[in-house]
Amino acid sequence: MPKESIHNLILSLSKQLNIEGIFGFNLIGHNDDWALKGSDIPVSVLNKEEIISLLAEAGLQVISLTEHEYDAALADGSMKHWHEFRVIGQNIDSSI
Repeated sequence: MPKESIHNLILSLSKQLNIEGIFGFNLIGHNDDWALKGSDIPVSVLNKEEIISLLAEAGLQVISLTEHEYDAALADGSMKHWHEFRVIGQNIDSSI
């Protein structure tokens, strides 16, 4: 998914939240095997600063933003390096 599509999706979904509504999602980081080696599906990544900026633009307060890197097996048993951001934001924008 292109970065612009990620951006538009987050903005669109955040508009559906009630005031103080919670929105959680994961994003792939730049060290993820799918970002480094490619995958069957195009992968776009955001860095921590881009995620914080996107949340602010969407009227979401950062409740939690954690970065995780680890190695784990895929469903087919092959190993993969994972790099992900786990994000939780809360709607603080009453105009949304």
